[in-house]
Amino acid sequence: MKTARVLVLVAFSACAFGQSFNLHFSVSPGPSSGYAAAGRAGLWNTLRGDEGVYYPLTDVDGLPTVVRMRNAGGPFLIDENHPATAGDLEALLDHYRATRSVVETCLRFENLQNGAYQVIAYAWLPLAPSLRNRVLVDESTEAPQMIGGDFPGGLQFGVTHAVFIANVTAGVLNVHSGLAAPSQPVSALNGVQLRRPGPLDGNVGMGQGGPFDTLTINGSPRTVRLVVGQALTLAIAQPPTTGMPSGFLLFGMIGVPGPSDTTVLPLGMGTMAFPPCVLAPQDPRLFSLANSFALGLCGGSIPASRAPWTLALPGGLPVPVQLTLQGVIEETPGIFRVSNAVTLDVR
Repeated sequence: MKTARVLVLVAFSACAFGQSFNLHFSVSPGPSSGYAAAGRAGLWNTLRGDEGVYYPLTDVDGLPTVVRMRNAGGPFLIDENHPATAGDLEALLDHYRATRSVVETCLRFENLQNGAYQVIAYAWLPLAPSLRNRVLVDESTEAPQMIGGDFPGGLQFGVTHAVFIANVTAGVLNVHSGLAAPSQPVSALNGVQLRRPGPLDGNVGMGQGGPFDTLTINGSPRTVRLVVGQALTLAIAQPPTTGMPSGFLLFGMIGVPGPSDTTVLPLGMGTMAFPPCVLAPQDPRLFSLANSFALGLCGGSIPASRAPWTLALPGGLPVPVQLTLQGVIEETPGIFRVSNAVTLDVR
C-alpha cells in the first residue's frame, strides 16, 4: 500500500450516487444517456405526461424504481422546433407539457427517498422564448423563479431552467410551472432532473445552479478507467460562482471510499467522501496531491497555480492502482466548498 502511494505521488509529480432521475416530455426519442444537461448524465425517461396518469420512473443508471410521477394541470403536449437547437438539446427543449390558463402544470413525484435533492426544471418556450414561466418547488424554501429569454446558444440558468434545493421528508416532491401573468397565452415545462447529491458530488455552487463539477480526469468528473502508461490529464476548473481564480487543496485516497469514510469538514465547507489526510494523518491510504497555497501537507504535494489548473501526464501512471481524488476549492473569495470526487482505476 505504501509503495503504491509513493509511486502515485511520483507519477503525478513527473461511486455510488444518491437517487437521481432525468425525464422529459415528448413522443419523440429523448436525449442520449450521455447527456447531462444541467444535471447528471444518465438514462432519460421519455414520457407523454398525460394528466392523472402515474408513470413509473427508471433512474439515471437504468434501474427500475418504485418512484412514480403524475402530472396535474398541464393538459397539452406540444412539439415545436427552434431553429438553433440540435441534438440532445433539441430533444430536451423543443417539446413540453403546456397549460394555457392560470392553472399550473404540476408534477408530483412519489416514493422518493427522504433527503435533500437538487431539482432542475426546464421551462422554456421554443417559439416564444421571451415569455416567462413561473417555476417553484413546494418542498424548497426558495422563492419562485421566472424562467425565459432569447436562446443563449445553450442551457443557461435563469433562461432555460430553474434550480432549487428541496428537502423531501415524506417521500413526495411537487414541481410547478405556470403563467408569469394571467394575460400570457401559454407556459411550458420541458422536463425535470432530480439529483440527490452524495459525498462524491461535492457542494460547489449548491443553491446557485450547482453542485458544479470542478475536478476532472481526461474530461470525466466521475470514474476513469485507464491502462498502465495511458496518458491522463487532471484538471481543476474555476467554479462558475466566481470571476476570480480559485485557490484549492486536492487530496487523494488509495482505493474507493465507503460509507464509513464520509467526513464532514469544519467551517461549513461540506462533506467529503473520505477524510483529508490532514484530519487523519495516520491513515496510510490518504495523501495530499496538489495545492495552490504552497503548503507542505501530509508529507508534501505538487505546487499549483490557482484554478483553472491542469496537470498533464503523457506517460500516465506506471503501476496498476485505484484511487479517488477530491478536494476543497474557493466557491467565492474566502469561501471554500468541497469539489466533486473522481475515481481513477488504472489496470
